[in-house]
Amino acid sequence: MTSQFFNGQLRQAEDESELLFQSIQSLKLNAIDDMFEYLCAEDFGTNEATVGYKNYLFGQSLGFSGGGNSTWLSCVQQMGQWYQNNIHTYQTGTDNRAHGSKGWYSCPLLDGAKVADDCSGYVQACLRLFGVNCQSITTSAMQNNWFMELLNQAGFTHFSGIFTKDNLQPGDIICGAGSTHTEIYAGNGRSWGWGSIHDGINGHYPMPGYFCNLNRKGGYIHCWRI
Repeated sequence: MTSQFFNGQLRQAEDESELLFQSIQSLKLNAIDDMFEYLCAEDFGTNEATVGYKNYLFGQSLGFSGGGNSTWLSCVQQMGQWYQNNIHTYQTGTDNRAHGSKGWYSCPLLDGAKVADDCSGYVQACLRLFGVNCQSITTSAMQNNWFMELLNQAGFTHFSGIFTKDNLQPGDIICGAGSTHTEIYAGNGRSWGWGSIHDGINGHYPMPGYFCNLNRKGGYIHCWRI
């Protein structure tokens, strides 16, 4: 897994100093992987806490900062970087418009499991990297009882209300009513997510991107915080 993670995250080195830096990063990632395989494989290999902490160490070694909950935020950042580097569509389209159906991509961060090229697909991918067994979701499904209970069991607290940049914290998962939009707040008026402005085409917004304002559609009314 580590070699795939490393190749997916770090771009081609442009000079000898960057090549040395990437080689050191690769050694760090392989050391973490070997340590967990030796210490945890038999008794704790698939435990959610073990998976989450391993992903946290991966993120720290790559220079991702944690914030309030570094394990969850490092998963969000890692997956966001991978999406930006490897996915070039939004709902199968390449023209900044939804085409009505999810496009699916094999993700090495999840050992080859498929992830979708839309907003709920990105949130699902982050949750799975964090260790939550979250199947394919939509923004509508995120408002169902089974999803609320799933995130509750994973340590998230659900809040209802109207959520804006003024009352959110980094790492908050937010969702609008019905089939609108979901993303993860990054702080400083920016967010991690996947939508029409993040479709990977030349000129697309990098992540974390601009916070998506849903005021015209009733705003964000759900928030999950860990």
